[in-house]
Amino acid sequence: MAKRFADQGFSKVVFGAVHGDNRGFAARWTWSGTAAGPLKVGEHLYPASGAHFSVPGVAFCTLADDGAIASHEDYYDMRAVLDQLNLLNAR
Repeated sequence: MAKRFADQGFSKVVFGAVHGDNRGFAARWTWSGTAAGPLKVGEHLYPASGAHFSVPGVAFCTLADDGAIASHEDYYDMRAVLDQLNLLNAR
């Protein structure tokens, strides 16, 4: 079942399928929102465009012996986000 994880004012992450065991897990998610404010990517600050974006991604996490998340990596296409926000030529 999809679950809303976070609402950061202009964006949210909704989780879908999660697969794993006591050593770690992978979770599919969709990040979507509107660029109502500036977006910092690396050292570059893109201006607000007011455009909407939606991009799929996956999180890979390992778990410590006590069940706490020991590592977390997200994979998604930032170029797709910038393209949807009309920011590719904003540099």
